[in-house]
Amino acid sequence: MEINVKERSNNSILLQFKGLDIGFLTLLVSELVNDKRVLNAYSRKPHLLLDETELYVLCKDGFNPIEVIQSKIEEIKERFSKLRKEVESSIDEKVTKAGS
Repeated sequence: MEINVKERSNNSILLQFKGLDIGFLTLLVSELVNDKRVLNAYSRKPHLLLDETELYVLCKDGFNPIEVIQSKIEEIKERFSKLRKEVESSIDEKVTKAGS
């Protein structure tokens, strides 16, 4: 995956990704728009035939959009890790019960 910074200011950033599916960015944007530090966030796929996606984040003054993005990615990773453990545990329990 390749990441390019297309635009940057003190409280906003526009990132371009090559090789990243829009699905992950949609999840990230849904988390970002619910963050009190974020004024606006969106993702888009500029052209269907190109393997490029974009992420725009505008934060309130005094907040760094890169730090906000990083914190949201960490939160998503933690939630998916917990979900993975719960699913694995549930599958293990069902396999054990089925084997009894």
